[in-house]
Amino acid sequence: MRTFFTTILLLFFAIANAANDTIPIATRIKDGWEKYGDFIPFEKPSVKVLKSKYSQTSVSVGVTLRNESLAVMPQLGKGEFSGNFNANTFITYKKGATWGNASYTNGKIADVQFNETSDYAMLYPYTLGDSVGGDLRFQNYRFGGGVNTALDSNWKLGVEAQYRADLAYRQIDPRPKNLVTDLDATVGASRRIAGKYHVSLDLNAGKYKQTNSLRFFSELGVPNVVHFTGLGTQYYRFQGSNYNTYYKGYRVGGSLGIVPDGNGWHGNIAYNFFTFTKIISSLNELPMVRAGEHQTSGEIADLNAESNAWGIKLNADYSRKLGTENIFGDAADNVYPLIMSLEQFSAENLNLQLSALYGQSAEVHDWNITANVCYLSHSEKYNSPAQHLTLAHAGGKVGGQYGYKGISLHISISTDLGFYASTRHDLLLYGNSIWQSPIRQTYGILSGHFIQSNTSFRISYSFGNDIAIFLDLRYSYSRFFSGCDIHQGIISVGMMM
Repeated sequence: MRTFFTTILLLFFAIANAANDTIPIATRIKDGWEKYGDFIPFEKPSVKVLKSKYSQTSVSVGVTLRNESLAVMPQLGKGEFSGNFNANTFITYKKGATWGNASYTNGKIADVQFNETSDYAMLYPYTLGDSVGGDLRFQNYRFGGGVNTALDSNWKLGVEAQYRADLAYRQIDPRPKNLVTDLDATVGASRRIAGKYHVSLDLNAGKYKQTNSLRFFSELGVPNVVHFTGLGTQYYRFQGSNYNTYYKGYRVGGSLGIVPDGNGWHGNIAYNFFTFTKIISSLNELPMVRAGEHQTSGEIADLNAESNAWGIKLNADYSRKLGTENIFGDAADNVYPLIMSLEQFSAENLNLQLSALYGQSAEVHDWNITANVCYLSHSEKYNSPAQHLTLAHAGGKVGGQYGYKGISLHISISTDLGFYASTRHDLLLYGNSIWQSPIRQTYGILSGHFIQSNTSFRISYSFGNDIAIFLDLRYSYSRFFSGCDIHQGIISVGMMM
């Protein structure tokens, strides 16, 4: 894996040098200036060629630090310290563009409780957990790339592939060793209509696998290890020594959108489906549970990005996850016959946002202010025993950004502050077991009001026409009225070519 990753990075530098863009780096930095945030996204391979007129390659190293005074979700730990290396390239040519990315992260998550499975949010609630937990080491690899090319004056074709490989482990009991591989590919096409608009269709598919093993070496005994099934419940029959498992899944989806060249309306609708099966390896590949999640999203916006800029955007995201438990009879020759399947778990998420922007742009100075209002809701239900959880918040956020674009010096400063009021909360759990304690802790924190703030500062300086160096600082703070504080800081330094 390390050799392959190094090969990918060397390929980045080869592409960058081969491009030999004659446009000065300062001009390319100005073109890539994200002064209007994500008001018009150009990340889909069908339209990514519209993201920038010029080529640019960057490499950086960084550090992330996170601390929670009380873990909002004990299963995700209460802190993080990690270092990372990132490389990104975007190369334009006469008929299109090609791009790539690669990164490596190595770090530690502090005090992970009731969870020994990676990708917790993706695989929830069907994770493996114990009553001890501890710090968790991890290594993450990411790389991918794509190309967009013009078929004629109106049609463009884009393809992209992304791959990640994760490793998580602990060197004291309990000792998980989680290996994750996740591959996703997208193909898309766009057609120019009405002069400046591009209608795009993108289709994607992916394959997922995680091997989730757990070992103990202590001679003093082992803690309880359980297979969670939602809201603190567990698959009691297979608790104990049957904790070598793996997950296999796949995803399919697509999106239909329209984006302009420059100013104008844009819109997008998308659908994705992800399903997985959890299999207990030590019980002759027993398929314990399966789950499927439907995700839909929609967005419509209008942006005028002239010297006096304004924009408005409405977006909505909705997801529904369903979980099914398999019921087995008595084993014969270590084979458990499947008797029936019961749909026991469901979860829903809804996110509605209305955003507005106003700003001014000049040759040297840019500034804008943004505001949004939103409604967020999350609910879970377990059928037998009957249990449920509901959380909902309504709130808003205001923010601002300033940019200075000198001959060699470029500076960007942005900040925002949001307040989110609890509008509904309800929790019903059957009994009072230790396995319910993380659910009760999360509910106790998220059932109240909270505020969030984000601040970023980026400065870059170009040397001649070819190279620039940059420093990127980011800080976020969350304050939950229940008495929990979260601080996170990210520091990155690098160079652009």
